[in-house]
Amino acid sequence: MLTNWRLFQDVLREQQPNNRKWLDDDACYRVAWRVIRDWVMSQMALIETEMVKTEQVFLPYAITQDGVSTIYDRVLNSNLLLQSGD
Repeated sequence: MLTNWRLFQDVLREQQPNNRKWLDDDACYRVAWRVIRDWVMSQMALIETEMVKTEQVFLPYAITQDGVSTIYDRVLNSNLLLQSGD
């Protein structure tokens, strides 16, 4: 799973403009990955308690055969999404 930590940094700077630690790229990178780690641990708890299946949680992040895009990317860029009723 990749993280776009620079977008994360932008959000932190906007939410906390007086906090200078968000100017430090290394700090933002580490915090972004910590958020991902916490999210994965939460999802694993749901899987372990059999509230969800692994596929339900992680399938959108599976890398496709091209080795670059995810299943989420493929669905987003295809006609598989439901269109609005307009």
